[in-house]
Amino acid sequence: MVSRIPVGPAQSVSPGQRFQSHITFELLQDSNDRERRSLGVRRMYRVLCPQVNESLLTAGSSSQDDKVIKRLLDQMGELGFESYCVEPGPGIRHDNLDPAYVAKWKALADYAKTKGIIMNGYEMMVTLHSRGRTNDCVDPATGRTETSFGNSVCLGTQWADNYFDKVWKFIDRTGFLGIWMDGPYHGCPCASTQHKYHRGLLDSQWVQWQRQKAVFEEEQRRGMYAPAPDWYFWNGQSSTCLGGRESSPHLPRELVLYRQNIYDGTWFKAPTMGNLGVGFISAYQDPKARTNLESPDAYLEWYKLSLAQVLGSGCLANFFANQLYDSDQTRQVAHQWFGWYKRYRSILTSDIIHVKRPDGRGIDCIFHVNPNLKERGLVLFFNPLGERITSQFALPLYYTGLSKTAWIREQEGKAKPFKLNHDCRVELTVKLPPHGVTWFVISAVE
Repeated sequence: MVSRIPVGPAQSVSPGQRFQSHITFELLQDSNDRERRSLGVRRMYRVLCPQVNESLLTAGSSSQDDKVIKRLLDQMGELGFESYCVEPGPGIRHDNLDPAYVAKWKALADYAKTKGIIMNGYEMMVTLHSRGRTNDCVDPATGRTETSFGNSVCLGTQWADNYFDKVWKFIDRTGFLGIWMDGPYHGCPCASTQHKYHRGLLDSQWVQWQRQKAVFEEEQRRGMYAPAPDWYFWNGQSSTCLGGRESSPHLPRELVLYRQNIYDGTWFKAPTMGNLGVGFISAYQDPKARTNLESPDAYLEWYKLSLAQVLGSGCLANFFANQLYDSDQTRQVAHQWFGWYKRYRSILTSDIIHVKRPDGRGIDCIFHVNPNLKERGLVLFFNPLGERITSQFALPLYYTGLSKTAWIREQEGKAKPFKLNHDCRVELTVKLPPHGVTWFVISAVE
């Protein structure tokens, strides 16, 4: 086995100095079955990177208006949310230590704590602070700071020292307990020979990796939640993008697209490792986007199904919203589904077994399993069509740890015994009205 990084590390080690290389983990598989191999990888992350088991029910707004934020925090506290994110547009400037700016966000963070909610904020560090400055990474092919994907700050600079010194001061002064930092996350090589912490191209990626790694380690030391759009799980990162695109708000309001992202994004990530954003407000991306849900009451059925599939996925749910309900009817719906999520949270955040990829032509499902829980499995079924459908599903209960009999109930109905066949599958008949959803709970005993 050869384990090496693309460039470097090209480090000079002085007498008595300790150098620690990168580490390679190798997982020995016992099968070529895709699901079994995938479950092995997911278990490896759960065990070796325990922070990925964290899952904070999150909502947030791009508004900077205290009244809008407090109204949303009130609704979040009522519904049992745990995290508020200051969303992009403009997000948070973590290096802004202006006393008035710090006081504003400290007051809001203190208010959130009274609701049992932590505050954190999004920042596009890669562009907000670096564009057009000498602290950017230098493209080795062109010698210019603008790379093929735009500008990106180099962490091997004095600028990074100054920036992160201010970040931790901002965190200390406001009481924020998370940073949704977008960049620099791509391991960008830097050919500059003028930056403080690297000599040139060969050691640039290694230096930046070490310094980015230190940020996640510091977040974990402080007990913070640490998401990022890359793969630093071995260094303290909590979650990353599930697999969706930022262009998703421009797509038609077809719920099957979310479930396709859930299906595709959970093969080698446990549900809690993936952020799944739901855009209810128009400030982010496109004010005319068809997926916006500024008024839940105006799109009640869409709202119900959105909550069912997002919460039912067990992924890190992040609602971009100015309000989570706007009428007694939507308040009741919100209480129903968020309460349901809290009740079944343990099984919903357990692994997903991939039964059938949603295709919009028939019933599809999200199937969670955990042989160590009272509820060994929970499966949600969705009908994407405008007509009533009846379908047969052979669920693989092998992954629940059951081998002979399973007690299965639909929603909160009475459990019935089902005999498993020779390969530990059970046949379920599912009947759904147009655009309907239902769920079944699977247990070892009645």
